This record gives sequence, structure tokens and C-alpha cells, in this order.
Amino acid sequence: MRLCLHMAAACLFLLAGKALAVVEEFDGGLWAHHEELASQVMTDDLVITAEGGGSMKGVRDPHALYPGFDPTRPATAVIIEPRNHAYLTLHAIGGTDLFQMDEPLLTVRGFRDGQEVAAQSMGPLWSDDSQSGVVAVLTGFDKVERVEIRSDESAPVSDVHFFLESVAYDVTDEAPAVPPSAPPVDSPEERFKLPPTSRNGGGFPLFLLAALLVLLARKQQG
Repeated sequence: MRLCLHMAAACLFLLAGKALAVVEEFDGGLWAHHEELASQVMTDDLVITAEGGGSMKGVRDPHALYPGFDPTRPATAVIIEPRNHAYLTLHAIGGTDLFQMDEPLLTVRGFRDGQEVAAQSMGPLWSDDSQSGVVAVLTGFDKVERVEIRSDESAPVSDVHFFLESVAYDVTDEAPAVPPSAPPVDSPEERFKLPPTSRNGGGFPLFLLAALLVLLARKQQG
């Protein structure tokens, strides 16, 4: 199962031109199998948190983090943030819903400057065909500062407890490009600029021609 996940992730990123993406697979964790951890775990580049002091466990077969394993300390969300850089670009998440969450669909949201800039559905994280977990490819999560994974919006209560097995990402300190704004309007000519003329109107704006015809018809009727 683990090998299938690795191969799927590698193939996806090679085909999509993401060869430079880092794939965190949690195989460098020093925890013992099923060791209870703090609510927040750090890797080289990422800070992963079980929201609200939720429970977190380290797993070694497969290598994974297991947020929300304790029902008395549920993880209402899994938060992923960059550790040593300003921005995180998230490409994919690999996970296994081994114990079948009540709400199998998750919503992933990306935030920058406190504003939501990306959102995508993810799940179910289990394939009946392969009897294994799933790698969910994400788009639009470019240079975000925070990622939140919660139960789908339709769920009455968010309760997230799956094996987080891989995170494919890039990190950077380079700020997102800001699109150029429209030039300011300074002159009356610019504020009341007429639309382009029609080729069939002899260089005269069609809407003005129509208005004049209406006025002329009313004058003749009067």
C-alpha cells in the first residue's frame, strides 16, 4: 500500500512538471510506532497542528501522523504551515482513512494575509478497488501562509482523524506577484470617454445615432 502511494505521487508530479517539489513522507520521525505526540509536530519545513489541542500520534507502519486518534481529544482540523519560510505552495496530500471518518469528505482551504485564497474538496481517503489510501492532487494553493483541513461543510461537527502519509509542497520567501491595477482616471475626457465607434456607423457611435433617431421620431410625432 505504501509503495503504491509513493509511486502514484512520484508519477503525478513528474508528469505535471513538479520535479522540484518536496515530498514529506514522515519517515524521518523519531517516534515509536503508535507513540502519542504533542498536538503540534515540526518537520524540516512544515508545522503540522491538530487544532484546539487535539490528539496526535506517530505511526511507523506506514510512516504517518495520525491526528485526532483519541475521541476524547478530537482534531477539529489539521493545520499545515511553513516552518522556516514565509509561504507554502501545496501540491498534494496523501492519506488513508483507515478507521472511516463519519464524514469521509474533507475541505482544504488556503489562507494568505488572513484571507481565504483557495479551497478544494478532498476524499474519501480510501479506495475500495485498491484497498489503500489516496493521493489527492491540489490546485490553486500557491504561496499560502496557512492550510486548514476540515470536515466537509455539510458536516455538523468537524472531526478529522486520518493517517497523514505525505505532503508534496514547495516553500519560499518570495511574495506572490500582485497584478497591476488600472491607471487612475484624471481628466474629464478619460472619465467620459466614448466607446469605440462601429465600422458600419461611418465613425459615429451607434448608441448616439440610435438616441438621435428616437428623439427625431418623437419630434415628428409631436
